Amino acid sequence: MTKRAPDMTVQDYIYKVDSTWYFRLTIPKQVRNFIQDSLKAGDDISHIIPEQLQKKYSSKEIKLSLETKDYSAAKKLRDRHLATYNSFFEALLGLISPNETIEAARNILD
Repeated sequence: MTKRAPDMTVQDYIYKVDSTWYFRLTIPKQVRNFIQDSLKAGDDISHIIPEQLQKKYSSKEIKLSLETKDYSAAKKLRDRHLATYNSFFEALLGLISPNETIEAARNILD
């Protein structure tokens, strides 16, 4: 009996197309809005977000192939991608709105 991989849930961040696993993560709204507003205003934000990433991060989601058919391997790759993107977005949010980041940290500590 073959074990069928579960369908994607919000917590999984992975989904299967044909036999290949993919990673999907929603980009924080603050990041999207910052990029879109900056581009509309003609502001140069390349010192914060490199130009080649601005279009990618102004969309709603990041989607990429994990290039594996194995569910266990896909979960490990998902964890690596989540850690990388979460760290990146946390740092980016600190640059975009440091006061909100400080306030969020205070709420966590309280």
